[in-house]
Amino acid sequence: MIGNHKLKLLLICFLIISLFGCKQMNQYTPEKVISNALGAEKEVSYYGELKFDLEEIEEFKDVVVKEWRHQNKSRIEVDTDEGAVVVVVDEEYATIYQEEDKTAFKVAFGNMFLDQMYMSPKELVESLLNQITDTHEIENVGKEKVANRDAFHLVAKKKKDKKSLYGDQELWIDKENWVVLKTKMTNGDIENTVEYTKIDFNPKIDESLFQLDLPEDVDIETVDDFEEYSEEITMEEIPEKMEKNIFLFPDNDEHKLDTISFTEIEGDFGYTDLTVDYKRSDGSPLMTLTIFKTSDNEANDEITDDEFDIYGEDAEKIKIRDTQALYINFNELHSVNWIEGGVNYSIDLIDPDLTLEDVKKFTKEMKEIK
Repeated sequence: MIGNHKLKLLLICFLIISLFGCKQMNQYTPEKVISNALGAEKEVSYYGELKFDLEEIEEFKDVVVKEWRHQNKSRIEVDTDEGAVVVVVDEEYATIYQEEDKTAFKVAFGNMFLDQMYMSPKELVESLLNQITDTHEIENVGKEKVANRDAFHLVAKKKKDKKSLYGDQELWIDKENWVVLKTKMTNGDIENTVEYTKIDFNPKIDESLFQLDLPEDVDIETVDDFEEYSEEITMEEIPEKMEKNIFLFPDNDEHKLDTISFTEIEGDFGYTDLTVDYKRSDGSPLMTLTIFKTSDNEANDEITDDEFDIYGEDAEKIKIRDTQALYINFNELHSVNWIEGGVNYSIDLIDPDLTLEDVKKFTKEMKEIK
């Protein structure tokens, strides 16, 4: 239901590419914060090695991540006890190869998914600042050394009168480039850090690095555009699309249905889901309900210990609609997950004021859509 350990490593690779970034469109320039200390963006090439100190993912602590980047191409390698995971980005695709399972997944540029995941160094800095510009005080506190490089140190403290899913954050940005050399995020008692331990901006990079030569027995799934697999539908279309009766929240004074999206991707990496966005009466985002069908043998499964252990202290077993459920409070991720009637339900809490008790109350009011 939550995904296995190998899937988690795959998602961490995407995390490396984006370094916590999800592109925002607010017009906000980092020059205002660092007083034009950085010049115009340059085409950057480098080889780097990163280390992670993630309190939520203890087993990833000693893993070395290697990264090569040349202009708009990159390669990331992660060696784990379960085999290597490699991500290669060229002019057309990002390819994720998982050695142990002999599987590869190719995603084309030009779609929202990949374009948001892969940014230039300047876009990354702007994106990170955009996410917190209205809710945090951002200050340039001086220069420090990271990976033997001079870096500007930015500190973002959450304003006391502002609500935000993001805690305090710190960025160390290379003085000569826009590359973020170190990121520290603090949320409550949890502190997570990603840092380059080695970085060389004058590397000798062979173009063959960006040509992933896969074994013949590897299964490759290609997605040219995720948007073509998704469509907005009406409430009446749900039973036919999902081929099962499902439960949704009825509109009331506390939550109202906003949009319904149906996504279906066929093939070995096939995926089908229904995403329902809810808003408050004032129009502000409240929560997102994601629904997808499980395999038949999962229909009556309870949450496994492996699923629970992935998040450790950040996960709590609870009861939802008389069914065992998992509440995840994982950094900025707050979600409730359970299986009912062969259908997997996942609620992502968007509004910072929305509590677990609110969600429990809402689920008791769910109505079956036939």
